[in-house]
Amino acid sequence: WGSGCATITDCDEFHLFGPRDIENTADGHVLIVDAGNNRLIEYDQDGNAVRKFGSKGTSGSPLEFNEPSSVVTAANGDMFVADFWNKRIVHLDKDLKSKGEIKVDAWGSTAVTDRGYLALLPDGRLLATDPTGGNVLVFAADGTALPPYTLPKESGQGTARPIGIATDGTSVVVADSAGNVVRKILLTEIAK
Repeated sequence: WGSGCATITDCDEFHLFGPRDIENTADGHVLIVDAGNNRLIEYDQDGNAVRKFGSKGTSGSPLEFNEPSSVVTAANGDMFVADFWNKRIVHLDKDLKSKGEIKVDAWGSTAVTDRGYLALLPDGRLLATDPTGGNVLVFAADGTALPPYTLPKESGQGTARPIGIATDGTSVVVADSAGNVVRKILLTEIAK
């Protein structure tokens, strides 16, 4: 899906530049975070492009992104987009209307791997990685920040660097790029 290209002149409007995350939607579509193009592209089950949305920007407009890094969707079609350099999580409905945003002051590291990734819990709480701080950030369904969870460090490791995150509703799996491990943690330990 998407089309890589050798030069910008070889590209069609759906070429990917730095795809960073993938999410399956409730209706069977696939959302791809196209970080280098500051947008998301939605495909149907057969790989046909349905729509693309987003552009580079810092004005605070809900569809202006500055390196989006992750997306998660709810059963009703709502989506949450991690907008890394704008230090926020954008909440959109299925028609791309803004439902608000969550500020994430912890984001902004210049290290290539230090991007925020998201996981959505069945009850509407949202988890976000904070690689620089070594935390999993927790937000209530209304976007209110709850106490973060500090990821354990490996022996001799200065700090944990959580990047990838996923949940099945009872456990959370977190990739720690500094410790070179993937941890499975009970949800009750992370989101109390």
